[in-house]
Amino acid sequence: MSAPGTVNQPREHIVSPVELVKLFIDEHADTEILPGKAVVSGADDPQQQRGTVALMDAGQHKLENAAPVIHKRIQCRGMAKNLDHADRIGNFLAELFEYQRWLEIEDTSGIVWLVHEMRCTVLPSHHIDSKETFESLAFIVISVGRDPVSVP
Repeated sequence: MSAPGTVNQPREHIVSPVELVKLFIDEHADTEILPGKAVVSGADDPQQQRGTVALMDAGQHKLENAAPVIHKRIQCRGMAKNLDHADRIGNFLAELFEYQRWLEIEDTSGIVWLVHEMRCTVLPSHHIDSKETFESLAFIVISVGRDPVSVP
């Protein structure tokens, strides 16, 4: 933290909370439930038909004043070709993110981040997205340190 009246220097490494959620889902996903893995942003039709989770920033961004921690809400859209499969994806997400604390997750560039907490704050709601796609929507809140644990 800078002294009063000084300018904070930009951080050398920037954490991506949505990437950490994606990597955590991919690491723990059962390929029968989630063969399409998780994707950041939108999923194409073949991914949706196989079964996937599309992740997007859902606002409620908050920086801690007393500690270098960021809080983010992530929208998780579990999509599949039928409601039963979408429901299983949603239940998988709810169970996986029931309550996770104090995890170290390595991002795609090899930087390790300390995740203080990840939890499902809105349980899955299931609905028909289109005639071809069914959806299970959940929201995950992640709190992660803004300073890396280790850098390659």
